[in-house]
This record gives sequence, C-alpha cells and structure tokens, in this order.
Amino acid sequence: MPEFPYESQVKIVVISMALHNYIRRSGQDVAFNKFDSHPDFVPPDTFPDVVTQSQPRGHQKVSRMNYIRDGIANILMGQ
Repeated sequence: MPEFPYESQVKIVVISMALHNYIRRSGQDVAFNKFDSHPDFVPPDTFPDVVTQSQPRGHQKVSRMNYIRDGIANILMGQ
C-alpha cells in the first residue's frame, strides 16, 4: 500500500467521515438500514471462512458476531 504524507492521511479520514455522515443522513442506503434494524447483522460474504454453529450455548442464542469475535481473537492469539 502506498504511503501518504500525514496531511493527506488526515484529509482522507475527514473526507471519509463526511461522506459517511452524508450517506447516513440521507437515510437511503440499504446497507445502513439493514445494520440499523439488525445490530448483529454481518453480510455472509464478509467472513467466508467463519463457520456458524447451530447449537446455542446454555440458554442464550449465540449470535454470528460471537463467532466472528472469537475467530478474530484466535487469529490474534495465534491459535
């Protein structure tokens, strides 16, 4: 990935945030609407190597985000 001067990096972040806020305020983005209505929603193609488990742990239903979180933790811990 190419390196950019610090000033350019700051501009990229600010512009990205402004664009994000504009899209959010317009209220017409399908992805944002989907995430807003289902906070644990993760598109199926985001983490194709994560296998969901159909067995709930105890009395709580396990969300897909739990598997993603655990997968990230395992990768970071080198397991």
